Amino acid sequence: MDVMLVDNDSNFSNELTGIFEQNSQRLKIISHTSPEDILQTAKNSHLDFIALSYDLSELDADTTLQVLRSQNPEIPVIGISQTESADIAVQAIKNGAFDFHLKSAPMEQLFCKFINYEQNEYSWRWGFTLHDYTLKHLISETPASMVFKATREDDNQLYAVKVIKPEELEDNALALERFKREVDVINKMDHPNIIHIYHFGIGEGNRPYMIMPYIQGPTLAEIMHDLSEEEFLDVMLSLLDTLWDVHKHNMIHRDLKPDNIMFYEGRPTLLDFGTVLVHHDLSITHENHVIGTPNYMAPETFSTGFKVDYRSDIYSFGIILYEYVYKKCPFDGESFREIFTNLRTLTDEDIFTGSRYDELLKELINRHPGKRHDSVLTISEELHKIKTQIHLAPE
Repeated sequence: MDVMLVDNDSNFSNELTGIFEQNSQRLKIISHTSPEDILQTAKNSHLDFIALSYDLSELDADTTLQVLRSQNPEIPVIGISQTESADIAVQAIKNGAFDFHLKSAPMEQLFCKFINYEQNEYSWRWGFTLHDYTLKHLISETPASMVFKATREDDNQLYAVKVIKPEELEDNALALERFKREVDVINKMDHPNIIHIYHFGIGEGNRPYMIMPYIQGPTLAEIMHDLSEEEFLDVMLSLLDTLWDVHKHNMIHRDLKPDNIMFYEGRPTLLDFGTVLVHHDLSITHENHVIGTPNYMAPETFSTGFKVDYRSDIYSFGIILYEYVYKKCPFDGESFREIFTNLRTLTDEDIFTGSRYDELLKELINRHPGKRHDSVLTISEELHKIKTQIHLAPE
């Protein structure tokens, strides 16, 4: 195993080297002479991992990490630091680090991270094959699943392969059923803003996977605030059309958020149907944990055993619209508990400060489902009216 350590802490370097030597592993250490040298070495060397220090005053670690991930997406980067700062760790993960390690933690833990990641048969390493698709590198990861870029020998196309993590299959008896449901849901719909599945199968170790088109583009979360008001309304109207197709198939998405909307061939494509609910069949929804993303979840979904309907998706849609208008989520908080507290205590006067969208938003994100719109079609009509007003308004 070749690990490039970017650090000037000799004690840390020597200890890590000793751990590798004891286990008959190789460790490649370079000096931090300049970011250019780091990038050049990473580009020209075969590396299994990069350990990047956030303690170097001469180095902008975040920028270097972003360039490293762009230049060598197949090489995992671990951020390391002697500073116990959650902000540093979160920023490193956001910039593409697959993990973060404190120097004060036992050195063996860092070594185990290398070993465990290397030994995962669904790791980033080139060459693992499912069906006749060859995995290249990890694109994204959730607590339950991983998505990889893949190729196939008989064509020049790129594909996305989604697999369930082994530990999810072991810990959650419903994981396989939910995965199969996702495949079934997507295959039932034929909407241009919903990607289809080429193949579904069970690989080695009874691990299920699905093969999808590889789409590469920004998410709505990344470009939302760069869009003009009319451009954003076009995106939201397209999203409503997609939701109409989902809802008329008696399905509820349940995890509508900007990160799950990616632009592909100019169209806002709705992703991640892993949490979808078939409205007439609640047989596999009685899980012991809440499903969704807290900032975008309707209040009625914050407890287990709930029954949701289309108005939960409408609430999430409203939060996305609010986020564009006000540059934040209305009940934003740093924890699940704080968001839930804000939902119960903040008033309309606290969250609405005057915009052309306020009357619509008050209905979309009303805490009581019965007071929200009950169809995406009526929302579409109101957004079209607002768009017309914007277009006709004098400059």
